[in-house]
Amino acid sequence: MENLNIIQEFLLQNPWREGKQVKLPDNFIPRDIVSKVFDWMDEPDILVILGPRQSGKTTALKKIILNLSTSTPPENIFYFNLDSGPIRELFSEAASFARFIKDYRKEEGRVFVIADEVQRIENAGLFLKNLYDAQLDFKMIVSGSSSLEIKARIKEHLTGRKKLFHLLPLSFTEFIRRENLPSSLFAHPEPGKEQDRLYGSLLRDCLEEFAIFGGYPKVVLQKSHDKKIEELKEIYSSYIQKDVVDFLKVERSDVFNKLAALLAHQTGNLVKKEELSTSLASSWTTVGKYLQILADTFVVNLLLPYFTNRRKEIIQMPKVYFTDTGLRNYVCGSFLNLEMRPDKGAIIETVVLSELVKRLKEPQEIRFWRTQTKAEVDFVILKNGMPVPVEVKFSRLKKPAVTRSFRSFIDSYQPKQAIVLNSNLLAKAKIKDTEVVFLPVHWFIFYPDRFLRDEIEIV
Repeated sequence: MENLNIIQEFLLQNPWREGKQVKLPDNFIPRDIVSKVFDWMDEPDILVILGPRQSGKTTALKKIILNLSTSTPPENIFYFNLDSGPIRELFSEAASFARFIKDYRKEEGRVFVIADEVQRIENAGLFLKNLYDAQLDFKMIVSGSSSLEIKARIKEHLTGRKKLFHLLPLSFTEFIRRENLPSSLFAHPEPGKEQDRLYGSLLRDCLEEFAIFGGYPKVVLQKSHDKKIEELKEIYSSYIQKDVVDFLKVERSDVFNKLAALLAHQTGNLVKKEELSTSLASSWTTVGKYLQILADTFVVNLLLPYFTNRRKEIIQMPKVYFTDTGLRNYVCGSFLNLEMRPDKGAIIETVVLSELVKRLKEPQEIRFWRTQTKAEVDFVILKNGMPVPVEVKFSRLKKPAVTRSFRSFIDSYQPKQAIVLNSNLLAKAKIKDTEVVFLPVHWFIFYPDRFLRDEIEIV
């Protein structure tokens, strides 16, 4: 007989088994990942959702459960929050866990096993592999914090057995859904003078808020700026204490915190290891390790260079960007409005990259371009292997114009398409055979993937 505490905790976590409804928070914000997960629901793969703390993984799982409950007997939906000690006892051995599922499932129908915070299981990847290889009629959906150990274990044991999803803080499109904007904006999101007249001002205001406080759901849902800052403080403190110090066993937390602060002030710049090592009075081995931890836990994005000519183009140093501008601004200690900030260009550039990372699908990849003579393009998106340069300028343009560096890239690579982001101008121009599209930033980050089609429509 199972431990009574385990059964009580299990029933508490699975109220639908006793006839109660699945409840979402009153202020629930729909997440795009739910539909992406359901696209793989009929496949045998284990569905793994990884993301930073407080990015909304548990709420997304509850929404998945709610959707499943419309067609699945409640006895066949099993949810386990592994932050609970009693629940973790069920995951001590795969065979005994399978017996538990068999004892508490309905006789017929498919079973869905949903495990939250799977990094709490010792040898999580091996445990999941053993369940998968037993060929049970379980569909397994698991979530975990993006810590290095859990990523390594999953990759090691679940090769060919998993589909990996990353749940990051809200995208800009998810962010503005809470504004109850007219459905026509989402149904017909093509930019144009009329659309910009109707919605441009509102989208610009949303961009301002999003750029300053970021997309962590708890932060977004707070009404006052003071409470938003308190939530960011809690998110960062929790990350440092639980992931960095407790789980990843970082020995020099002082160096780690100073590195995060340096990178926050240098977002959008090249990572210069000698300068970082000198500033932190620490070896590059330690700094490099901590930099990789920041990247693997989704605090920063490391952007690699695009090159075809190794002699002329810098190929060694990546550029670094914070994933969430709110967290970046907390580390910097500044929440001033954009117009009052000398770093507003870096912030908008960070927002654009973050949206590209969240929204683009393979085989699209993101790089930057910089030559030895310091000609530079902010982002180069590889679309089926072909480069699409993207320049980010948060300034007003009276007419289409490109920088010398941007033209240099076009001359060198002759891309079919190029994009110049700015604060106001909607226009098209032609440079040789390249179509250059000028777009306001607020339209581009609304749906960035639609601007990477072969033909960009401006209505």
